[in-house]
Amino acid sequence: MTMIRLFAAARHAVGQGEFTLDGLGLTAPTTVGTVVQALSTVSPAARPVLEGCSVLVDGERRGFGGQVENGTETVDILPPFAGG
Repeated sequence: MTMIRLFAAARHAVGQGEFTLDGLGLTAPTTVGTVVQALSTVSPAARPVLEGCSVLVDGERRGFGGQVENGTETVDILPPFAGG
């Protein structure tokens, strides 16, 4: 089961921190962009935040055209952040 985890501002914008791929009505293989689009239907106001996020698929950064393959364990959605 593929878990989609949202962090910080992405979590706040969507209103929930975890989803499953099938819980969003998706199946693998799919694309990162399709996952972001599905999350945007949960909270349309979150779209600008989600579009500015970095996405890691099993720890590897992927663009919106990147694949979420069968067997993927996690898709992490991380907004830009700063710190020191």
